[in-house]
Amino acid sequence: MDLHQQFVQLGKEHRVIIYKMQAILPEINKQGIYKRYASDIYEYARKYAGLSSGVVCKILKTYERIEDKPALKLAIAKVGVHKVALVAGLANSQNEQRRCGAVC
Repeated sequence: MDLHQQFVQLGKEHRVIIYKMQAILPEINKQGIYKRYASDIYEYARKYAGLSSGVVCKILKTYERIEDKPALKLAIAKVGVHKVALVAGLANSQNEQRRCGAVC
């Protein structure tokens, strides 16, 4: 594998890891786990994941909007919060599977 292929592969793996971190951050916030390591969830996410406060805010707000939509919650781990946030306002419990299919 040449350096370019290695670089591209690492980039793909990086995105997957970031998406998974985005998916578990709301639970870390809900359980208060961050309190043992930082003064607030924003500092925790910046310190341990390199996430900006804007991204953290987007993650938390998106999760509030999709609280009753499990398919969209799972989609964050696959495609990231930014794509899910685009359809979160359009989805409801009847059409979430279709909306999730649009971003997944």
